[in-house]
Amino acid sequence: MSFDAMQWAFKQVIKPSSVKFVLVSLADFASDDGHAWPSIAKLVEKTCQDRKTIIAAIDKLEVQGFLIDSGERIGSTKQIKKYRFNFDCSNNTESGTVPQNEQSRNSPETVPGIPEKGTVIPSKSADFPPKSAENGTRNLQELSITPNEPTRNPQAIRDPVAAMSLPEWLPQDVWKNWIDHRISIKSAMSEQAAKLTIAALANMRNAGNDPVQIINHSIMLGWRGLFEPRAKPKNDASSGFESNKDRARRQTIAGLTGRNPDAGNRAIIDIN
Repeated sequence: MSFDAMQWAFKQVIKPSSVKFVLVSLADFASDDGHAWPSIAKLVEKTCQDRKTIIAAIDKLEVQGFLIDSGERIGSTKQIKKYRFNFDCSNNTESGTVPQNEQSRNSPETVPGIPEKGTVIPSKSADFPPKSAENGTRNLQELSITPNEPTRNPQAIRDPVAAMSLPEWLPQDVWKNWIDHRISIKSAMSEQAAKLTIAALANMRNAGNDPVQIINHSIMLGWRGLFEPRAKPKNDASSGFESNKDRARRQTIAGLTGRNPDAGNRAIIDIN
C-alpha cells in the first residue's frame, strides 16, 4: 500500500461514491512507484461490488484521467492490467483543478444556455414564489396554495356509498356494516351498485322478509350478495312433509272419530 496514493485518492471528488471507492481500493494495492495491478476478483472481495460494477468504474476512472493503463500485463495468463495513478490529475477543492474531460464537458460550448462570459441569465419563472417588494421574502399569500389546506382523507372515497340516503326501514349502522364487509372481502361497491342493492332489499321487504336479517345473514356467511331466504316446505300431501304438531293433531282427531290415522279415510273395523 502506498500512503501517498491513498491520500491522493481520498482527496478526489468523484461521483458516484462507488467509483471513488474503487479508486481508493486500487490505491490500497499501489506500490511505492504509484502502480497497482490487483485482479478484478480481489477488487470484488475488497469493495463488495459485483464484477460488472468494478469494470465500469475502472473504465470511468481511465476516461476521467485518474488511471493510466501502463500497457503491461501481470499474472500467469498475462491478462491483469497494470495501472499507473495519474497524480497530476486532481479535482479536489484544495488544488482547485478539474480534469480536462470535466472542463470540456462544462464549457459554454457544450452547455446550452450559458453565454461565453459565463453569465447565466435567469428566466422569468425562476423567482418562484414571488418576493415581497418590501422585505424581499417569499409571499405565500400571492400563491394559490393554502399552507393549512387539509390533506385528503382516503376514507372520503367511500363516503358517497356509506353515507348515502337510506329508506326508513334500513338502519344506518346495518348499512355501514354491509359496506365494511364488502370492503373487507375486496369487493367494494360503486354508488350505482349500492342503489341497486337497496332496491333489491326493498323488493325482499315487500315480499315479507326482514332486510336487517338478510344483511346480517350474508355477513355471517361471508357472501358478496344479498339473497332472499328459501321458502319453507309446504305442509301438504304433494310435498310429503308433515310437522310433528300436525301429526299429533291428526292422531287426536282420529282417536275421537275411531279412524286409523295412517289409513287415510278407511274406518277401523271392530271384529270383537
